[in-house]
Amino acid sequence: MEARDLRSQKTIEGARLREQLAAAKDMLMETATDAGHVHARIEAMKTERLEAERYGSVSSR
Repeated sequence: MEARDLRSQKTIEGARLREQLAAAKDMLMETATDAGHVHARIEAMKTERLEAERYGSVSSR
């Protein structure tokens, strides 16, 4: 294989890897955002439950 062909192949491979990395970063950001929303909802539900227990709306287990 000629050096020019090898460089071209490596350039294409590098571009593919950069695309894959960008896609992985996007998925990671989406996952982190979703996790943040889930965490916030759990905290809100904990607060709601504590308030309900405080006012006797929910029986203790």
